[in-house]
Amino acid sequence: MLQCIKVEEDNEMGKVKFLREPGYIYDLFFLFTLKFNKEYCLTNFINYDKSSDDTDYFNKLLNDFPPISDELLLFFYLTDDKKSFMTKFYFEPYKEQFVSETYNIMKIQDALSNYEQVVENIIRFYFRDIDEDTLEKCKTSMSAVNKLIKESDYNGDIKSALYSFFIEPAPIIRRLSYELMEKDFALNQKYDNYSKQIDGLKESFDLESLSNGLKNDKNQIIEMECFKNVFISFCMFNKNCVKSFFYDKSTLILLGIDYCDVINYLAIQNRLPDLEAFGNAISESNRIEILDLLLKKDEITIKDLEQEFGFTGTNAYYHLSLMIKAGMLKTRNRGRTVLYSINKNYFQILCNMLGKYYKE
Repeated sequence: MLQCIKVEEDNEMGKVKFLREPGYIYDLFFLFTLKFNKEYCLTNFINYDKSSDDTDYFNKLLNDFPPISDELLLFFYLTDDKKSFMTKFYFEPYKEQFVSETYNIMKIQDALSNYEQVVENIIRFYFRDIDEDTLEKCKTSMSAVNKLIKESDYNGDIKSALYSFFIEPAPIIRRLSYELMEKDFALNQKYDNYSKQIDGLKESFDLESLSNGLKNDKNQIIEMECFKNVFISFCMFNKNCVKSFFYDKSTLILLGIDYCDVINYLAIQNRLPDLEAFGNAISESNRIEILDLLLKKDEITIKDLEQEFGFTGTNAYYHLSLMIKAGMLKTRNRGRTVLYSINKNYFQILCNMLGKYYKE
């Protein structure tokens, strides 16, 4: 196991320190997340300026690692709040330990060895509105759990996984621990191979440029001047990641290796609509038909386009990605399904922009 790399750099906005583990563990979890939420990842985790390259990259990424067991679905399935069980209970709650450098894979394995707590956490994650009395019953009564599963709105895959887990949770938790260890070993070797690239990212890192770039992101505005310490942790495989954690006088930012391209892309997206991009997106009759279909249905999926127009999944995704890149569509996640809808704000701004051509 590599040790945490400690590099400090004095800066007008504060002291920069590079950490290994937060980004590394986030990468580890991302491998499993990609396995069970591929369509969502290919819609929301790619840079649409490089959509073809990114799509190809994520489609092939898991081929470089040992296979992931299907029975681990429950631990990495993204629910409506875009979080998985592992992220919610075994990553984010440890954020104070990120900067003290005490968080690592062994910390996670130790926590997972408490099977009773894992079972309780699964109940809390998948049935968030239950009261404490019901929770206690579910921990000891299969019939109580069955009732919750049956009455839930989850799809068949999740319900089946929940039934299997509660019948005999210990073997599945052991499988999770084993596969985390297995992928940790493979990922660690990859990080060794990328050590020069990581060193290059540190040497070229410019806090002021990052600060200016993040100020242009309306979804994640970070004023670096407010922080005494800035911690940076790189992700090698979740390459478009830009995620922040805030402390009293410090911030930790997880950055994928392509973070500069991502920040530039987000800055462009937050500007006024690009008329050339709009023209390119609307120039194909199939995409006009997609917009008309959206007017009728409000939301559609890739499968809807396959059924309605006879598209292949790849062709449907190609059209939708161009429209998302232009800004005319937005997405949301419903379980493992990605729903596409018209970005009405985009078209309102576009109409205002075009107004100058007909106003006297």
